[in-house]
This record gives sequence, C-alpha cells and structure tokens, in this order.
Amino acid sequence: MPFLIADDLDAREKRIMGFLEEREPVIAILLAAADFERTVRRAILGLSTEPTKKIRKKLATEYGAINKYPCAWQRFVTPRLKRVLALTSASGDEPTKLHEPVLTDFASIRKAFKLRNELIHGDHGTVGVEYASERVKTLLDATRAVTEYAQANDVDLIKRLKPRPRPRPRKQS
Repeated sequence: MPFLIADDLDAREKRIMGFLEEREPVIAILLAAADFERTVRRAILGLSTEPTKKIRKKLATEYGAINKYPCAWQRFVTPRLKRVLALTSASGDEPTKLHEPVLTDFASIRKAFKLRNELIHGDHGTVGVEYASERVKTLLDATRAVTEYAQANDVDLIKRLKPRPRPRPRKQS
C-alpha cells in the first residue's frame, strides 16, 4: 500500500506504523515527522485569516525547524482562535485559559525531530524499532491533536483549503 498525503489520518497512521512492524523504523520516523510538519503547516494556513501568500513566504524559511512552528502559529492562528500550538521553554509561557496549548508535550516532539534530523543528516545510520516507536507515537499523537483541533474549527486538512480573498489596497482620499 503506498503512502499518500491525501489519505485520511487513520490510513496514514496505519501505514506509518506498518513500517515499524516491517522493521523499518527509519522510514517510520521520517514519514511521521514529515506528516506532522505538513499537518502543522496546513493547519496554520487553514486556521489563519492572513493571506496565504504571506503565510507561505514566512513558512518557507522554516522547513524542519521545529522550534519555529509555535511562533508561526502564535503569529497567524492565536490572534483569531486564542490557542497556542505549544508552550516553549524559551518563551517562558504559562498556560492560561485563553491560550491553552494544542500540543501539551512539545519537548517529546523536539526529541522526535532531533532523531529525524540525525537520521537525515547521517549522524545516525539506523535506529532500533523500540527507540523509534516511542518517537513515532509522539509524532502521530501530535499530528492527530492538530488535525482534530483544525476539524473542530471547521478546517479539513485533507481537502483543498479554502482560498481567502487578497487584501485590497485602501483608497486614499
């Protein structure tokens, strides 16, 4: 069965977990990380009211930079929906009723992305199934949390995102 981005969340999870069962943990961690990153980016695009072009330009510099996604979310999504993506230790954020995080264990997501980066850049040649399983599960749970949050706000991340009208220049009087 091929791995298709257009598959629903359950099908993608099943396929990623299948790589662990097939004793291909490197593929599982890479796909789980890619799926998470794609989901967060699409959620930012879908949940924001900013022009898509502006958001894409900002996100273009942030591929694989896991620590930048909470900042992008805060800039583009939080003003409208009053939820942050995650609390980051660097920001010193404290949870509040209005800014409850969508992702509650961002430290584990960072660890999973650290492994992803080490695999991609050749610092690790391979990884054991047990070690990868924990990180894959972390990423799949985070992907599900973001997907469900988007769905609760009427954004389906599988379908084509609704276009937003471009801001029109103001007439000067």
